[in-house]
Order: sequence, then C-alpha cells, then structure tokens
Amino acid sequence: MTEDLNILLLENSKMDAELVKHALMRAEFNCKVRHAVNKSEFTTMIKDSTPDIVLADFYLDGFTGLEALAIAREVHPDVPFIVLTGTINEQIAMDCLNAGVDDYVTKEHLIRLSPSIRVTIAQRNAAKAKKQVEETLHYREEYYRSLIESVTDVIAVVNEQGVLRFISPAAHRLLGYEAGTLQDRDLAELLHDEDINKCRKYVLSTLDLSEGRANSVELRLRKRSGGHVATDCVAKRLRIQGLEEKQAVVVFRDITDRKEFEQSLIEAKNKAEEMDQLKTHMLANLSHEIRTPMNAILGFSSILKNDLQGHDGHEFADLINTSANRLMLTLDNIITLAQLESGDINRSDLEPVELSSELFELFSLFESRITDAGLVSIMDIENNQQLFSRINSTLFRKIVESLLDNAVKFTKEGSVKLSLKEKQGSAIVSVSDTGIGISEEFLPQLFTPFTQESAGRNRNYEGTGLGLALTQLAVEQMGGSISVSTSKNYGSTFTVTFPLDKSVVTTTSASGTTEEAVLEEVQSDVAVLAVEDDGVNQFLLQEYLSEYCDITVAGSAEEAIEACKKTQFELILQDINLGTSRFDGIEVMKTVREMEQYREVPIVAATAYASDKDRQVFLSEGFSDYVAKPYTKEQLLSVLKKFFLERLATKM
Repeated sequence: MTEDLNILLLENSKMDAELVKHALMRAEFNCKVRHAVNKSEFTTMIKDSTPDIVLADFYLDGFTGLEALAIAREVHPDVPFIVLTGTINEQIAMDCLNAGVDDYVTKEHLIRLSPSIRVTIAQRNAAKAKKQVEETLHYREEYYRSLIESVTDVIAVVNEQGVLRFISPAAHRLLGYEAGTLQDRDLAELLHDEDINKCRKYVLSTLDLSEGRANSVELRLRKRSGGHVATDCVAKRLRIQGLEEKQAVVVFRDITDRKEFEQSLIEAKNKAEEMDQLKTHMLANLSHEIRTPMNAILGFSSILKNDLQGHDGHEFADLINTSANRLMLTLDNIITLAQLESGDINRSDLEPVELSSELFELFSLFESRITDAGLVSIMDIENNQQLFSRINSTLFRKIVESLLDNAVKFTKEGSVKLSLKEKQGSAIVSVSDTGIGISEEFLPQLFTPFTQESAGRNRNYEGTGLGLALTQLAVEQMGGSISVSTSKNYGSTFTVTFPLDKSVVTTTSASGTTEEAVLEEVQSDVAVLAVEDDGVNQFLLQEYLSEYCDITVAGSAEEAIEACKKTQFELILQDINLGTSRFDGIEVMKTVREMEQYREVPIVAATAYASDKDRQVFLSEGFSDYVAKPYTKEQLLSVLKKFFLERLATKM
C-alpha cells in the first residue's frame, strides 16, 4: 500500500540520508523527500511549504534536532516530528519526548521508520480531527447560546412534574428575576394562579403526543415585581436519544402589545358602535321631529291649494307645498344616505316585489307634475306584464322617484318616459327624458355625493347632489346595476337592472272591484280610530278622512285603549310616539290585540319613524301595515282601500 507524503528530511550525512530514503522506498511510501543539511536550509524549507512529516537527525553541525523541533513547532504546530538518532540513549529519548517529539527511531533500526511514520501520522490526524470536532462543538455551542440569549421569547424545558430543566435568559429580562434563579423551579411558580391548571393540562397533553402541536394557549407569567405578562405559549415534545425523562420545550411569546392593541380595537369598536347608535338615534329623532310638523304643513298646504283654485292665495299655497316637499326630499336623502353607507340593507331581508304595479302607482303620482311642467308623459309597461324581483320595495320606490324627479327637473320641453322590459332573465327599468343631458367630462363624477354639474353660486338647478349617489348605493346593495346613456342638450336615459325572481308564479289580475265600489264601502259608516297625540295632525286626519269614514281621534295611549273598549273599530291608524303617554304605539297595538274583538282588526302604523328598518320592526311587532309621515290623503285612502278590498273579496 502506498502513501502520498511530502517529507522534509534534516540530515547532514549524505549516506544516512540515502539510507532513510531507501527505507522509505522499501516501505512502499509514495513520497517526495526534500533534504536539508543545515539550520539555514531547514528554516527556509519549513517556512516555504507544509510537509506531512519531518524527519530530523538529533546531532547536526552546530544544530540539534530539538532546536529544529522548536522551529517547526513555531511555523507548523501540528506537523508530526520524528527524531533519528545514531545511538541508543535513554536520556535523549526522554528529552525528545518531553520536548514534544512524536517519536524517535535509531538509524540502526530504520526498519521501525515505516510503522513509526504511519502511527505518528494517524495519531496526528486523529488529534487534528478531534480538535476540529471540539472547535466545531465549541462554535456551535457559542452560536446556539448566542441565539438563545438574543431571542426575546422565553424558551423553557420542563419535565412531567413541571420542573424547569432549562429556561432562557429572556425569562430573567422579561420577568425581572436574577440570572440563574429560575433553574429547577416549578413552572407553576411563574404562572398566574388561574392559569396553572390550564398550563399543566396543555404541557402534559404535549408530552403524550408523538409529534408537535400547532395550537397554542394564552398564559400569564408572574413578574418578580408583581403583576403579570400576557404570553402566547407553544409546546413541543423534546426527543433526544438517551433522554430518560419526558421533557417538553415550551416557548412563551410576550403578547402585551398585541393584547393592548386588541383592547384598543375593542374600545374603538365599542366607541364606533356607540357613535353609530347616537347617530342612528339622532337621525331618527331629527326625522321624527321634522316629519311630524311637515305632515301638517304639506297636508294643509295641499288642502289650501285645492280649495283656493282660481283665487290669489292658490299660488302661495302651491309655493308652501313645493318648498315643503323640497325640504322633505333633502331630509329623506340625507337620512337614506346615512343608512345605506352604514350597510343597513341585508340581502336576506329582500322580498319579491311585483315591479309593474309599483311603477304604475309611482308614475300616476308623477304624471300631474310632468304635465304641469308642460311635458309629455309616456309609460311603456304592458298591463299584463308581471315581473318580480327580490328587492326592498321602499328603496325601489326611492330609486324611481329620484330618477323621475331629475328627469322633470332637468327637462324644459319634450317628454319624460318610464319603461319596464324583460331581457335575459333581468328586469330593465328605464327613465328617459329630452332634457339638458350630461357632459362627457362630468360623467365620472355623476354618482359622487353632493356633486352637480352646475355648482357654486352660479348653479342653475336646486338640490343637494345626493339623488344619484343614493340611487347607485341603493341599486348595488340590492344586487342590481345602474347605467346612463346621455348626450349634452339631447337628454338622458338612466337604466336600472335587477335580476328576476323566477320562483314567484305570475298571475293576471282580474279583480272586478272598482275603486268607486271600495269608496262606497268605506263611506258606509266604517269606524276608524286614529291615534295621534299632535293636535295639528289630528285636525289634518279628520280633514283627510271624515268624508270617507266615521273617524274617531284619540290623543293618548290611555284614551285609545278606552275607546277600543267602548267602540268596535274596523281599522286603527296608530302613531308610535305618543308624547307624554305611559305607552308607545307598539304597546298600545299589543294591548288592543289582546282584546278578543281586535284579534283580526287591521292596525296600521302611521308614524314619523320612516326608515325601512323602522318599517320592518313595526311589521315584525304585529302591525298590519305601515305608512310614514308626511303622508298624503291619497296614501291614507290607499291604506283604507287595501283592507276594504280584502273585505269585499271575502264577501264575493
């Protein structure tokens, strides 16, 4: 077997040098031998390269092998060094070994040179490998110790009894304990009393697992100075060969900042909800306090306008009525915008609505306004076309009212058209006009709240700029879409699309009961109770309905309940806010419903609480129907007709 070796030989005897080389060849070493004969040559050669082994004669001219050893060790401490000596001398052998020579061989027994070289190199390699392992272990130990010391999380090792076998320096920094004082203590001593059982159960269950666990548990660690630190704890079974007891690595992460942030979010959420409730209450109160007097203003101005036909005061009454309607529209838009932006519309609350009948009713209300403005009114809806869509009927009416209102407002001559068509499973509602149209530059801002193409002090048209913004919000929250086709000075067409509800079976209405027959039925001494605490609105109700029914007005909850005990009414119009009464309108309705004779009598909420959510609440409480203030005479008659139509239908 050959060895590739670089050997540096220090020998001043040429013959002895040849003998050494011959011995190396006989030992089948594949080696390269560099030969130095004195101190100068040896020093130069040892510094120029690193030999695998040095062979040095002990006695040289003015130089010894031990001196050569010193030079070699200074330059290459790990290179093996064997002394060659011509005499057997125990003192020399002892001196060599004490000086650090790896071995010595007599020249008379060069046959030992080969095994000596092999053993020496093997020993040196083993020592070198051991040193490398030790250095690697030391490096890794220092590396991981540095990692552990720099990690801000608390790392602990605990056994089944909860004893701390190891805990990282972060525990001392976080909890304020002196270094080394936590080792071998019970982990329970560091826990909040309420968390001890939870921690023990968590760690023990971890020790029984074959793998780690992904879930964590929140625990509070006790600080030396008092108080606690909130932590997120994760544990994993520690598996080391030869480890006799079960141990788990437990990592505690300080989540104080996270808990404070979560608490701030909760507080902010509560504050936002509180502010939202305050806003809701404020808007509801604002709406109620404005709608109640506006009901009278609109009602009496409408009566005056009709009674003063042909007189000078007719124009004044008309102006009062128009201005009041404008104010109500502004109020409605602001409140509706707030409700829509807060996401009050729930898709699950939407119900099937028959669109054609809704549009017929709406257009009939607008028709006189269209013709009064000198415009042609066009309605393109087939009488027998019943299209159902799952929407909110109140919002749908607001959408169409807003589009029709804009069409009339921005059209000086020509026509206003309302149409309903079915296309590819959708209902298409369009409002077209021949008005001023919209410039291409303004189209991107068209649905932005409080914006108008004509703005500032020189604006040409009244309004808040909320109508189209509300329309878009309402349409999209009900799952529909809105688009516009327009040309400046040539008119606009707004198209609203809703998916059809095919689950509703459509039928053709063929009722033979006329409106006149209903009014005759209503006029036949039908007893109606109107519960209203506002004196002006009491007077208005009598003006509206006394021609059509026998109306009784009650000004308080107590008065209404007493009236129901004495008289059998066939319909009740119930206000909700009854001022100083002990009960509100809902409680009155429920009290009356408990009377046997009123189990089936229609009770209609007639109130200034006018949001769609209010409507849903009142209907869910048990009211038969709902009408919002300010209501018109036509709306009240429509309510009466609805219930007496049902009564007539049961008689036929």
